[in-house]
Amino acid sequence: MKKSESKKRVSFSAIRGCMDDGLWDLVLHRRDITRQFYEGIGKAKTGWMSLEAMDLIADGRLPTADHVLAPQTTAYFICDNWDTYCDFDKYCEIWDIASQTCDVTSEQNQMLRQWTGKTSAEVLCPINERYSRCDIRLYKENTGFNDRVIHEPFNYPFMIPEGYLDYESKTLLSEEVK
Repeated sequence: MKKSESKKRVSFSAIRGCMDDGLWDLVLHRRDITRQFYEGIGKAKTGWMSLEAMDLIADGRLPTADHVLAPQTTAYFICDNWDTYCDFDKYCEIWDIASQTCDVTSEQNQMLRQWTGKTSAEVLCPINERYSRCDIRLYKENTGFNDRVIHEPFNYPFMIPEGYLDYESKTLLSEEVK
């Protein structure tokens, strides 16, 4: 069994146990439950990287792998939609999507993190706008740049689970500005 398959199975079983025990209904447990997903998520390189990460690689240094969907925030989506993700195959689909990474610098990773609120149950901008708001231009070999039109956000080149952006805007998005 591959390590990624083990991580999927173990994180699913941990979350399923918490859900079956009714722990999600108690706000006190939510951070610990979402950490199960965070700790169990993979790192699947998409090939996308910031220009600054390309410079790091050219200098022989390693970039930081940024999950393009915030794992703990994604865990809120999963748990609040458990009627869908209680099916292991559906869980595996979202696990694969949430495992996508993009290479950035550690400084850029810190900037991207600022769009999560005080807890992972709060976001300060939609997930598909984080790179644009941080003015991070991305490149992928044989694809090119995620160029933008003047006054338009960067194209978000990553898969997003169906219903995720709607859930995020109705449940997690805060109007607070950092």
